[in-house]
Amino acid sequence: MHTDFQPMREQLRTNPAVYACIGCLIVTHLIFMVILVTSIASIAPEISTTLSDVQTLMPEMRRSLFELGQMVPNIKAGLDVLKQLCADNNNCHVHS
Repeated sequence: MHTDFQPMREQLRTNPAVYACIGCLIVTHLIFMVILVTSIASIAPEISTTLSDVQTLMPEMRRSLFELGQMVPNIKAGLDVLKQLCADNNNCHVHS
């Protein structure tokens, strides 16, 4: 039994339109990659400056958060005292 069916592998090898489409996709991809790399290269100095600033700020942020964590119990105790004082005064309203 003979059919006109050709395996996909043979169709791709013999069809120049497929090669043209793949070539156009590759060229388009390369153009987009060049645009992307040049865009990133233009902001690279700013990125390195920002990263050095972040390296400086991170230890300070950690220290500040640690100190704030140490102060939270005192703040809660102060709010409890404020609520007790406001409970005795009719003109005072504390929103929780």
